[in-house]
Amino acid sequence: DRATSRALRGDLDAILAKALRKSPAERYATMDAFAQDLRRHRAGDPVDARPEHWWYRTSKLVRRHRLQVTAGGVVAVALVVGASAALWQAHEARTQTRRAETEARTADAVRGFLEHVFDANDGDQADPAKARATTARELLDRGAERIDTELADAPAARLRLLALMSDMYESMALSDRQIVLRRKALAQLRHGDEPTSDQTVEAMADLAHALTIATQRGEAARLLDEGTAILDARRDETSHARFRIEVMRASLERRTDPKRGVADAERAVALARRRPPDAEFLLALQVLGDNATFTDDFERARSAFSELIDVSEAHPPLGASELALIYGSRSLAERGLGHYSAAERDVRHALDLQRGRHADPFLLHITEIQVAGFLASVGQLRESIEVGEPAWRWAWSADASENRSEARWIKLSYARVLTAYGRPAAALPATEADEATTIDASMAAGLDIAALADRTRALIALGRQGEARVLIDRARWLLRQANGRLAPDKIDIVERRWLVADGRAAEALAAFASTRAAGTAPARADDVWPVDVQAEAAWLELAAGHVDAARLQARQALAAMAASGTADYHRDDDVRDSLVLGRSLMAQPEEALGVLEHAVAVASAIYDPVSSPELAEALRMRDACRRVLGRPVVRPLR
Repeated sequence: DRATSRALRGDLDAILAKALRKSPAERYATMDAFAQDLRRHRAGDPVDARPEHWWYRTSKLVRRHRLQVTAGGVVAVALVVGASAALWQAHEARTQTRRAETEARTADAVRGFLEHVFDANDGDQADPAKARATTARELLDRGAERIDTELADAPAARLRLLALMSDMYESMALSDRQIVLRRKALAQLRHGDEPTSDQTVEAMADLAHALTIATQRGEAARLLDEGTAILDARRDETSHARFRIEVMRASLERRTDPKRGVADAERAVALARRRPPDAEFLLALQVLGDNATFTDDFERARSAFSELIDVSEAHPPLGASELALIYGSRSLAERGLGHYSAAERDVRHALDLQRGRHADPFLLHITEIQVAGFLASVGQLRESIEVGEPAWRWAWSADASENRSEARWIKLSYARVLTAYGRPAAALPATEADEATTIDASMAAGLDIAALADRTRALIALGRQGEARVLIDRARWLLRQANGRLAPDKIDIVERRWLVADGRAAEALAAFASTRAAGTAPARADDVWPVDVQAEAAWLELAAGHVDAARLQARQALAAMAASGTADYHRDDDVRDSLVLGRSLMAQPEEALGVLEHAVAVASAIYDPVSSPELAEALRMRDACRRVLGRPVVRPLR
């Protein structure tokens, strides 16, 4: 219950947190130091794990002399307000006594549990060296195994420890183990005295969050609906339980329905602002920024991530460990706004932060793939391959087996980089048996559509058009079932590529024009289009045989890049536009040769030197132009 939960906060929380810290230097130096702190807590003395504050020591002094203080209070109140106040004070004393007895029983149960768990870590074991080398993860696993048998008669202590150990598993990104413990906590509350209490609703939200991380989205949604119904029935709009439901629903929706996720996340942020900044406020801002990014509302995303960075840097204990990932997230918003220099600063700073703080390898790999994805998106493909390779290797290793969701994201992200770099065959294994090919349509998410698009792109590059068509059709079916929840742009692009590869360039160009006219971008070629859209327009015009229109579009695109000063962030688009322009100028070989030499130089700097189709095409066209002009064709050694 909430009273017991509050009572357990303080000494025991501080002692447990210190004993389980990841850094050995921050834990108790010896088992004796740990035991002494537990004894001090039980005796009512100040503990070393708590900060040094006068009010804390004063409260301990009062607790040690509770009878004297209470008696003096009774006398004073009696003198002022008479016998009625004395009766009220007696009632309060009895209430406090019951609470103290509950706290004492819970504290004894927690203390005994911790002692048993940590016994195996002291130097009195048969193998002291092995015992002292026991990791925090191993101790946590040992505690999880014992919690059912050793705390069966102490339900309050069991709930508290289940929550703490679940949080620890989450911090270690061990979602499967977290789910097991959160299920146990919810089951205990459902079968307890208050199955619809705030604590039960919060347990539903916590389990839904763990299930969302593990991509078990259907069950997560059902739990959140159940919690919402309980709160709606009592017209609760402002409690902490309501906040937990809102923020966890927004977390689920960033994968399934980010438009709704923005609204839910904003309500969660508004509720969190009622309290001083805490970890839950940071979570709400993170989820808001993610949902805004996924809906291309980059201004709102940047605002959320900027506030998140400011609060995290002002309160390091709250968010210092997440700063690198937050900087990486803000870089996506900056890029979406066209602020490439700011985006690059953010993403490189994120990697420097992780490397500088010697981050956990898992967190480092997440940041590496963030950086790799950004570099690939701005055409810096060779560096992207180098930065993301350690994360790619980790995602295929045994170490990633308990982080399936994160490993999947890393694999898909790096597979996209490999395809863009010119290694589609190396990218295919990442999506060979991906869940996007079998997932329930009602639970399809943006990542699933992106996975199908990326695999399709690789298959097209390898000439496997039949397999690519099957995936396009599945993606279209998933999009229809989603009823507008998911954007079709990624599939639109790869389907146009497929049509060109199938000899139906005119259809691809018509589909492109239809998409532009639908309002997703300006409908006229002389309006300001994004650089990648301009590059595709030029390529489609040429593929459809419209040489003059292709030449005009390619010149406009190259001129716009040069005028904006962003050419370094569009080198892949530079190659595409230069190839289109060079091909359209083959009737004027002197002019064409200069354009194609530029295309070869840029392509050689960013693409795979052996297998890239873009580089191969640039070399083929340049050499053809040289032959027309009677100039020697010399290929560099690879």
